[in-house]
Amino acid sequence: MQAANKSEAALTSLCANLGSHWTIVAAANRGPVSFRPGPGRGFSARFEGGAASGALAPFTGLLPIKWVSAFSGEGDRLEQERVGDASIQGRGLPDGCTARFVIPPRRMFHRYYNVICNPLLWLLHHRMWNLTHTPTIDQSVVDGWERGFAPVNQLFADGISAELADRQQPPLIMFRDYHLSLAPAMVRDRFPDALMQHVLDVPWPGPDHWEALPFEWRRQLFRGLLSNDIVGFQTARDRRSFMNCVDEFVPDAESDNKEFSIACDSRLVRLKVYPSAINPESLERIGGSARVAELVRGLEQPGITHTFARVDRAEPNKNIVRSIKGFRELLAERPDIKGTVRYVLSLAPAPPHLAQYRRYAEEITQAAMAVNQEFGRDGWAPVQLRLENNYPAAVAALKSYDTLIVTPTADGNAVSAKEGPVLNRRDGLMIISEGAGPWEKFSDIALTVAATDIAGTAQAMSVAVDMPSAQRGRIAGELRSTALAYEPLALACRQVEDLLDAAGTR
Repeated sequence: MQAANKSEAALTSLCANLGSHWTIVAAANRGPVSFRPGPGRGFSARFEGGAASGALAPFTGLLPIKWVSAFSGEGDRLEQERVGDASIQGRGLPDGCTARFVIPPRRMFHRYYNVICNPLLWLLHHRMWNLTHTPTIDQSVVDGWERGFAPVNQLFADGISAELADRQQPPLIMFRDYHLSLAPAMVRDRFPDALMQHVLDVPWPGPDHWEALPFEWRRQLFRGLLSNDIVGFQTARDRRSFMNCVDEFVPDAESDNKEFSIACDSRLVRLKVYPSAINPESLERIGGSARVAELVRGLEQPGITHTFARVDRAEPNKNIVRSIKGFRELLAERPDIKGTVRYVLSLAPAPPHLAQYRRYAEEITQAAMAVNQEFGRDGWAPVQLRLENNYPAAVAALKSYDTLIVTPTADGNAVSAKEGPVLNRRDGLMIISEGAGPWEKFSDIALTVAATDIAGTAQAMSVAVDMPSAQRGRIAGELRSTALAYEPLALACRQVEDLLDAAGTR
């Protein structure tokens, strides 16, 4: 508690310094608020829980932020139309904050989000393309870029410019995530003196993966990000990959591998690591609810001595099917533990409009059924799969595991690796792959496997089952301490310190 109070006091002081020098705009595809039908015929503000708003939540009440984000429903569109070209004020927004919704034409937004962002760039960032066959950049994808992705980024730049029209101080723009990779260059053209920071919540693959995109698109993406003063990544590995890409694709940029900076267009771009934070107090509050307690009791099963658990979205990069196959190999190799172990999967469905996601959900279900048919018997289902949006059930699984499985091929956040050790009450261990963003912090404590190594996953599971309780307790304590280091106030302080350093006003 003392450390938290110290971080809060430090952040308050830093934000006072920042807010006194700059007019601050935050831009993200999904902002912190949306408008939904309220009492009568009006609309009321509802706060969203996306990565962008969660990352900037510690600044609420400390910085007067002008939010620019894409509309997410009819309420947002009508609320923006109500105020015209002005920004939305009050209406349930935090004190000092305003909101502006970018409202592209329907087809333009479809091309931006459903042709480029989700099916193309998301899969690229997560290394999910098989370059022998995919992606295929046909005319529909070209249209998606030229008539969707680029113009929506331009609309964001226009919205940011509108928010800065009556500024009394120099502009500071805080971009969030990959959707807006082109916008910083567009804003820089209009505001050469702006201080700009862009934080990415996705992994950054190496040059070989980026060669899947046409050269001109790559040029635009890298020029966009290099228009910032600071670019933040989830891991040090992502930062190194970005520098390798710049060396490969931006010949007139000069990288400094010691200072982690890039000189480009007479500007020094600082590269930082800003992992996504967790909120331990909120987790403890939810974990202590009556509903979660009921679900924890529902997971209790006589005769079960070890529970493996997976809490994730059912997306291909999460690598869930291989983990089920690893559990199957464990059962085949360890007849002595049959009937005493289980694998509990609490999985949120992925967006259904992508065929890859629908197929992968079917593969997960089939893999679970195959293990249960091969090894199950009366009273014991080795794999227990819950595929639904049910956050209390996910929290219950995190509280109840003996070993948490976090083995994605690529996942910048891998949030269960951070939340699990905070919530768990069974001296839980962790099996983690190098593809998980938090692996860099947990690698010396958790059991590490390669994401593709089914046999290695089975072996790590066997080690976890046999580990003595005293050793488990020590490891669980270290995992919890490491997870608690992802504390939001301290991470927010680091971001503001870096901005002040870049501005020379600290």
